[in-house]
Amino acid sequence: MRNATQGTKQLGLEVDAELVDRIKAFAKGRGETLRKVVETALRRHMAYPPPVQPPPVPPPHPFPDSPPIAGAEVEPERTPTPAGKRSRGAGRGPGKVK
Repeated sequence: MRNATQGTKQLGLEVDAELVDRIKAFAKGRGETLRKVVETALRRHMAYPPPVQPPPVPPPHPFPDSPPIAGAEVEPERTPTPAGKRSRGAGRGPGKVK
């Protein structure tokens, strides 16, 4: 590498070949140096950064299948009672005794 101009640093990185060709043509078409175009673009990007995209939420970790617990009973699912109707004795106490 050559010696850097005072107050500058070298920056070496790989950029997509098509983008490099486009930026060189852009700079040449405007009569600007590649350095000026890149510095301007970097400054503008840092002054007005695009919103940061949050990383995607990873899927939940699956629980391993566990064997049934001995003595544990599973309650059968109850069917819902239609609105306005009650099943016999629901919420009324012991009811009438004859």
